[in-house]
Amino acid sequence: CEYCRQGLGNHCPNRKVLGILGKDGAFADYVTLPVANLHELPTSISNLQAVFVEPIASAFRILEQVDTGPNDKVAVLGDGKLGLLVAQVMAGTGCELTAIGRHPEKLEILAKKKIKTRLVHEGPHQKFDLCVDCTGSPKGLELALDLVRPMGKIVLKSTFAGGERLNLSPLVVNEVVLLGSRCGPFKRAIEALQDGAVEVTTMVAKVYNLEEAIKAFGLASKKGVLKVVLDMT
Repeated sequence: CEYCRQGLGNHCPNRKVLGILGKDGAFADYVTLPVANLHELPTSISNLQAVFVEPIASAFRILEQVDTGPNDKVAVLGDGKLGLLVAQVMAGTGCELTAIGRHPEKLEILAKKKIKTRLVHEGPHQKFDLCVDCTGSPKGLELALDLVRPMGKIVLKSTFAGGERLNLSPLVVNEVVLLGSRCGPFKRAIEALQDGAVEVTTMVAKVYNLEEAIKAFGLASKKGVLKVVLDMT
């Protein structure tokens, strides 16, 4: 179609979620997928690490959309799983990075990697060239609009539905660029795991056998839990 001819296949109106719509989920005994959907993993990457490939790829999508370097002041908003991954990917650009969140114990994961962190209510109230919203909340975009400098950029990773009101006047008055961002390159995500550029195992709260799936979902639904893994072997 016209989208695919222009290299916009990821937004093709005829796509079926990369060929998986209507198929059995990964808990089925057998799963079929298009061969193009498969990515061979190096033996150095464990299954525990591999479950993070998709969100890491989503983080690398930002670097395809925005040029970022050592002269840029960047804020990553949100300390959930995606925020922690995005912060690690952005740190690889050499930018002046600050990760902002609400939970000291989660931000500590980044602090151990020498990434500057701060809580939402802490100062100084500086302005950033780029803000990446990974909060999953409309409040995150409000915060980004408050923190971004005039003629700066906001990358919106959060997806949220609801009828909350949002004042977009600062977007116009300050001539801020707002970019939506979604799926990204698996190849770069796999390379980042292989090189150790992104650390993920500390985000796993617990690993369950498939027979304990109900318990696993119960733990995953609890506030503050970043990742729960089902061992299919």
